[in-house]
Amino acid sequence: MFKIIMERSEKKDGGAHEAISFSSQFGRCCLSLQCDPSEQNSDFVYLKSIIRRHATILEFDVGITLSTLKEDKRQYHVVRPFLTDRTLCPPPHICQEDSIERNSFKLVRWSPAGTQRFDSILLACLGLDHRLTVYKRTSKKGKLAMVADLSLVLSQLLSQRRYAHISEEPRPRLPTSASPEAQCAEFRHRVYMLAAVTMDWSGTFGPTSGLNQAEGLPLDGISEYEENSFRLLAVAMKSGHVVIWKFRVHLKSEADISLYSTFDSGYQWPVSLSWCREPAVLIAGQTTKAWLAVGDREGRISVWSLQEDSEKSIPTFDKCLDVWKDKDLMSVSNMAWTTVAPTEESPGTATLVVTKGLFLMAFLVDLGSRTVVRHTHTPDQHTVPASSMCVSGSIVLTSSTFGAVHQTVIDWTKSDRVWEMEVLEPPDANTKSSGIALSPHGIFVAKAVTARIGKRKPYPKSLNFHTLGKMDTVLARLLDCQRDLGEKTDLLEFIRQTAVNAVNGLPPELESLADGESIVEASRGREQDRSDCYTLRLRRFLLRLRLGRARGAGKDAEGENGKEGQIQQLEAGILEIERELRQLHIVKALQSWQKMSTEKVADNATSHTTALLLMADWLSTCSRSKDEPIRSLVTEAYKCNPHVTEVGKRESCDLCGEIIAFTSAIYDACLNGHRWTRCQLSLLLCQTTSKTRECVLCDGLALSAQDHSDCVWLRKVLQQCCPVCASVFVPS
Repeated sequence: MFKIIMERSEKKDGGAHEAISFSSQFGRCCLSLQCDPSEQNSDFVYLKSIIRRHATILEFDVGITLSTLKEDKRQYHVVRPFLTDRTLCPPPHICQEDSIERNSFKLVRWSPAGTQRFDSILLACLGLDHRLTVYKRTSKKGKLAMVADLSLVLSQLLSQRRYAHISEEPRPRLPTSASPEAQCAEFRHRVYMLAAVTMDWSGTFGPTSGLNQAEGLPLDGISEYEENSFRLLAVAMKSGHVVIWKFRVHLKSEADISLYSTFDSGYQWPVSLSWCREPAVLIAGQTTKAWLAVGDREGRISVWSLQEDSEKSIPTFDKCLDVWKDKDLMSVSNMAWTTVAPTEESPGTATLVVTKGLFLMAFLVDLGSRTVVRHTHTPDQHTVPASSMCVSGSIVLTSSTFGAVHQTVIDWTKSDRVWEMEVLEPPDANTKSSGIALSPHGIFVAKAVTARIGKRKPYPKSLNFHTLGKMDTVLARLLDCQRDLGEKTDLLEFIRQTAVNAVNGLPPELESLADGESIVEASRGREQDRSDCYTLRLRRFLLRLRLGRARGAGKDAEGENGKEGQIQQLEAGILEIERELRQLHIVKALQSWQKMSTEKVADNATSHTTALLLMADWLSTCSRSKDEPIRSLVTEAYKCNPHVTEVGKRESCDLCGEIIAFTSAIYDACLNGHRWTRCQLSLLLCQTTSKTRECVLCDGLALSAQDHSDCVWLRKVLQQCCPVCASVFVPS
């Protein structure tokens, strides 16, 4: 989802999915972009959820208090420097004029999507009181619930080790007769170790060595592979340490979070972090799983490599490169990695883009040899330092607090002029911008703006959008089936808005695809099944666009009959596509069962048998029921599960006990009129005793895989994405 943050600290972040998050002094509001083809206006449609700020302000309990140190007035000169430190002696209000409390939000980071099977997107929130919490979506409406308070977890871990990290020896106990200077130094050391400053999410790591990007995870692989995958959250502390937290992709509770590693950056105050999500590089028997760039307040930048021993699986962080050694006293405000390289034949290279003061810097880094191949810098043309930066491919967007937005294109093939700059929006003295965010495919730019109009308070706030993508770029990415359609919401929204505003309709490529005259070609022959599903889903979306336009067209007496006929034809075409997608899903599920049967995986649960026979019943009535592969699957399912109940009467109503006849793959009802929706994945009825999940993009329902943990095959089926729109299922 695509995300933006509007907050007082002027920090923004773009995630891997389409949602917007903005904050005020009262809490944080998250808006999830919904691309609905039936909408006939160019406005964005969102689902809204609110995260209230924490009820209490975090006070670090480190065994020493500043009030105790201030009691001895003879030692006041020792304590006095601490009184101006907002971490050691915080004020009650950060901004008295706007009543911003210390428990207000300062910074958020959205995790990458990770995998398509699970709704695994997390939101890490950092407060002005240094409290670090993690939230997870718990419903389709976007409701977020806190999973863990990492600040409290870290405080407990450090107090047990006498305020030493797992990579350090425990510190000696502070004697009761320690001098005021020693007590103040220890107090500052302990508080700084708990004070989080910034953070950044890594990509997704598989259970084997190496880093896997979200789009690289196998869609039809073993579910255990994805269940054991994880990602890392790097958190920079004010003490100079970087704490690495490990999160399972299939996160259920705080028990799935652990302290992965820590290291001392060597900097007094690191202020910026950025993970490089390039593929792993094998080096001398070890696997470099990822790289982490660390920037400090004095302007220095270093890159740390995460290595894991192949035999012991012990993670270690080593400084592999000093990108910028000079203490130029220009704080590293923003950092981001991108895969821009001089040529496509340059493996193992990545570009690190940095904003420092008024300068925009780029470093071409060879990750294999751990060297900076080339670097360049230029003034960013902003009159004040850039407050926010977004990167997508070779495009770099920067914004300032005065609302100016600049676009910079990096081209390493040029010998002299690497940068190409363009002003997208000029500065405005009457507005204050809290930052920008870029959609995953670089199509839309969102900017949070506060209008300074006279003395009226509170100042009006708004989200402004700028369309950056072009139709040819959108078509090229939309007609590529490497990633599923559920991960391309911003591309689909661009097509929807184009269809709403265009007079001549969509481009010919999409019109022919909607008419069934062309298909999306697979890049490799073995991906033909994925290409077929992708083509059907994209065609369904385009037909729904046509249906929305047909329903929204003006009424006249002459064309009324033709309009009704067109609507019926489009509705029939959409239903036929959904039947084809359901057929492909069921065939794939039965083939998976057939393979598990040959491997003698025992599954005797009632739900397993019922789902299997329901799939066989439906497949025996489909249009391709006479095809030999499908007929053999149906025959084997009946043969291996001799059924007692009649075909089509395999379930009973939870409310009255009447038999429910199997007449539709969408919903069915008993004789007493109790109507139940069927699971999109298993065809089982979603009744009162069932825990259901809802598709993020469509109205489809699915049963919870956790309720069928005793059935291996059915659990794998229920962990699939939506067969209609390729989106994830979330709790209803």
